[in-house]
Amino acid sequence: MNAKREAKFIKIANLISDSILNKTYTIGERLPSVRELCDKFSCSHMTAVNVYIELERRDLIETRPRSGHYVKDNQSSKTPLETLNKSKENLESLSYSNLLAHLLETESAPQILPLGTAVRLESYLPLKKVINSVSLRQSSFMNLNGKYAYPPGEEGLRTEIAKRLQLRENNVSAADIITTFGATEALFLSLKLLTRPGDKVMVQVPCFFGTHNIIDQLDLEVIEVHEKENKINLKKIQSLLKKNPDIKAAIFQVNYNNPTGLTLSDEEKKKLFNLFHQYSIPLVEDDTYGELSHQGKNLTNLKSYDHKNELVFSCSSFSKTIGPGFRVGWAVVPKKYFNEYKRLKLATTFSGVIIHEKMIENFLKDGHQYDRHLKKLNKSFEHNIEQITNYIETHLKDIVSINRPEGGFCLWLQLPKKVDSFELYRELIKKDVAISPGHIFSSNKTYKNCIRINCGISPDKKVEKAIILIKSQLELML
Repeated sequence: MNAKREAKFIKIANLISDSILNKTYTIGERLPSVRELCDKFSCSHMTAVNVYIELERRDLIETRPRSGHYVKDNQSSKTPLETLNKSKENLESLSYSNLLAHLLETESAPQILPLGTAVRLESYLPLKKVINSVSLRQSSFMNLNGKYAYPPGEEGLRTEIAKRLQLRENNVSAADIITTFGATEALFLSLKLLTRPGDKVMVQVPCFFGTHNIIDQLDLEVIEVHEKENKINLKKIQSLLKKNPDIKAAIFQVNYNNPTGLTLSDEEKKKLFNLFHQYSIPLVEDDTYGELSHQGKNLTNLKSYDHKNELVFSCSSFSKTIGPGFRVGWAVVPKKYFNEYKRLKLATTFSGVIIHEKMIENFLKDGHQYDRHLKKLNKSFEHNIEQITNYIETHLKDIVSINRPEGGFCLWLQLPKKVDSFELYRELIKKDVAISPGHIFSSNKTYKNCIRINCGISPDKKVEKAIILIKSQLELML
């Protein structure tokens, strides 16, 4: 074999080897045939054969008679853990955006118990019912694949969203709604429209770490409003507004705040809205958990009090109720900002996924299926929170304090002040348990001694063992 041919098959083998190791080709996946490899790399039959001989020698593939070449199951499933443990001393200095990506990537490993990110069991989500609603109307989907869902999005879906919001005293119609890629894009576009780099925004904290990631990317200055004893201090907010007349916008989550579960009373919501109306400051509302009342209540939101539709950007999605994979969210946009919001949507993701929007529209239209699903989902979350709270009270009673929400599926735990929850996170992840350390819920790392626990998974013995593990680790840290 001459040197030129040897170099070529080694080069091709290296390319495929890299694709296997970085999981572009996954375990058990069939690789291109010898003929396909010849076409793809413009090489001879003998070169292609030698590529697969070389990959077998490296123990990366296996050959199945009359079937082909497949990626061998000898890759470590602990790659995210290895990444996590490489440089412990560097984890503290990660930026919010890098830490968030790190947390999400780590928790995606199959051996990790996901008590960190707010995920739900697939069995809780109505994918089969959504698909069935499509099968009943197949003809309406036949011509969709060649179309875009240009902003403001599919009118039928926006109409169904408006109907649900009207049950919550929102005076809105389809003409006030723009569909988005989940609530995160809705929040991003709202802040992007209202601010410029360096502007001040008021933020309720602790709050969803994705919100801090958005603020960080937009380079905004944060004025934090802290919850205290599961309440918001309206007098403090008024004082901050007086001291900071240049605040451009504010972000609040008044129903089942992620992570604390705080829900304001109707009177508090109205007072909060009136306060910002007095100062003519736009409110960006994260209403993602608005339909996750364990008792099935139709809760008002801040948009309920914006009767003239001039101040509140109300952002939400179906990610928590139907499934995050659809990436369908929306923003109720004040009239004077509506056209500018549409242009901004066109400049970012350009269009929604029309098939996904139509699928959800059909599911919402299909009798009371969505309402029945929500009732069942919320009962599951209520049960999970009750059971995991029992585990915590049994094993951590004298160590932590806990907020017990009436909606959503997260628990907020306050640990002893000397505990650094990020250190706790690093120790637990080595043992295949993920939590969300509290400091990622504030721009100023205020909540270092707090953690968020996900209750969207089955509260089985694995979860109880994880709580016992948390207890053991806390005892070592105290």
